[in-house]
Amino acid sequence: MTVDNQQTPWWETHDSIFFKPTAADDFLHPEANALVEGDSVSETQYFGFNIPEKRIYGLLYLWHHPHLGVVLGGAWVVQGFVRHSFQSEIFDFVTYENDRCLTRDLHDVHLSNGYRTSVIEPLKRHRVRYTDDRRGNHIDIEFEALMPPALTKGGLHFEQGMRATGTVTLAGEEHPVECFNVRDRSWGAVRPENVQPFAPFPWMNCVFGEDLVFACTALDTPDTNPEWEGTLSRPVEGSLINGWVWRDDELVAIASVTRKRTRRDADSLLPTSAELAFVDARGRDYHLTAEILAGGNWRTWQNFDAAYCLARWELDGRVSYGDFQEVQGADYIRHFMRRQP
Repeated sequence: MTVDNQQTPWWETHDSIFFKPTAADDFLHPEANALVEGDSVSETQYFGFNIPEKRIYGLLYLWHHPHLGVVLGGAWVVQGFVRHSFQSEIFDFVTYENDRCLTRDLHDVHLSNGYRTSVIEPLKRHRVRYTDDRRGNHIDIEFEALMPPALTKGGLHFEQGMRATGTVTLAGEEHPVECFNVRDRSWGAVRPENVQPFAPFPWMNCVFGEDLVFACTALDTPDTNPEWEGTLSRPVEGSLINGWVWRDDELVAIASVTRKRTRRDADSLLPTSAELAFVDARGRDYHLTAEILAGGNWRTWQNFDAAYCLARWELDGRVSYGDFQEVQGADYIRHFMRRQP
C-alpha cells in the first residue's frame, strides 16, 4: 500500500492504478488511519438499494472518525423526490456514537438507532439491517459480490458491483428488494471540513449485469458550458477524477471523459438528467444517458452538501439503475441556488 495521497482529499486526486484487495480490506484499518494526522481522518462503508418501479432509493452508511472515537451511521430511504431529508420515508442517522460499537470490528456493528451491518464473507457477502418499530420501518438486505473490488486511491478506497436481495418495510408496508448496487469503502485519508471552493461533481455508477459495471466521478466538460465555469474551481485538471469499467471479467480504468453534462432543477439544484461519454484504457467508447428518478440532499457535514439520487442509466440499448451522487459545495449553492423573492 502506498500512503502518498493520505493527506489529500479524495476529490483532489486522479489515479488509474488498481491495487490487489485482501479480505482485511473489509475490516477496520487502524494502522493506515494512524499514519494520517488530523481529526477528519475517515473510514467509511456504503451500501445502497433501489426499487425503480416504485421510485424507491436507499442509502446505508457507516462513517468512523478514528481519531475522534465517534461513528456516524444509519439508513435513508426516499420514494420520489424530497425537498428536505425529513420528508423521506426513512432518514435516521446517529452522528456521535461512541466507537465502542466497533468492538467486533466490522464483523457485526450495532448502532443505537437500530442500524446493523455485518460482514458474512469478506469481499463477497454482507448483510445490512435496520429496525424502527415505532414507525413500522425495517430493512433486511443481503449483498453478494458480482466482481472483485476495484481498489484505487493508493490502495485506500474500493468500489464493487453487488447484487442486493431482501426486503424494506416502510410504514408497515413490505417491499421486496432485488437489484444491483455499487458499494464502496474508504479509509486512511482526510476529509477536511472547511468550505470547499470547487464545482459540483457526481459519483456515477451502474451495474448493467455481471458482464458490465461502471463507476465514474467527473465534472461537467467545458464544451457543455456549465453555469459554474469561471466562478468555481475544478478540484482536478480536466473533468475526470476517477473511474473504472468491469467488462467481460476484466477491470479496466477509464482513461478520459469526453463529455459530461448534468441538468438540474433551478430551485432545488437536484439533478434531473445527465449525459456521460468516456473512453476506457483499451480505447473503447461509452455513451450513456441518465434520468433521475428519486433523490434528495444530505448535508453529510455542515460545510458540505450532496444530492443522492437514483438514476435510470442507458447504454447501447441496455437499461439498468444506479447512483448519481453529486457533491455540491457551499460556494456552489450560494452562487447558483435560486432565492425566494
